Amino acid sequence: MIAVDPLLALSLCAVFFGGLSRGFTGFGAALVIIPALIVAHGPVSAVLLMSLIEVPGVLQLAKTAKREADWRALKPLCAAATMTVPIGAWSLATLDAETIRKGIAVMVVVFAVLIATGWRYKGTITKSLTACIGIISGYCSGVASLGGPPVVMFLIAKRSNATQTRASIAAYFALVTILRLAAFGWYDLYTKQA
Repeated sequence: MIAVDPLLALSLCAVFFGGLSRGFTGFGAALVIIPALIVAHGPVSAVLLMSLIEVPGVLQLAKTAKREADWRALKPLCAAATMTVPIGAWSLATLDAETIRKGIAVMVVVFAVLIATGWRYKGTITKSLTACIGIISGYCSGVASLGGPPVVMFLIAKRSNATQTRASIAAYFALVTILRLAAFGWYDLYTKQA
């Protein structure tokens, strides 16, 4: 009989179902994958692995996203995220594993509940609100690879056409993934986990 490592099986199942989520909705893979990877590999390795898992999808969608995204809406989001992704990565590099694990658990539950209930922001979308969403998303992305839900919920609330919204989400993910991978390198997270 072939021995199967249960943690490897858990990781592979999570990646499979996270990929289905991403394929059907365009986001949400990290909400499925990160908790399983944390159980199997610990929080820092889980966040690093999730970031690397996202690269092929980001590359595939980048060309279309560049052409069809709502860059006017993305500029303040991306500017704010550019400032906070490194802060999130620093938190990942310096906080203890249990604090990271608990923080990620809270993020997953909050984002999953908001998405599951269909909550949508119905107020006026201002530049300061847009910057706040970018700040939150950037930090969540850097510390937990979970920056997608705030931006996705925000861009859906703008009620743009579906093609432009998907392209904007993909463009944002592309930028944030690049920033996150660079920040992880800056804080030497790749070699610390080797």
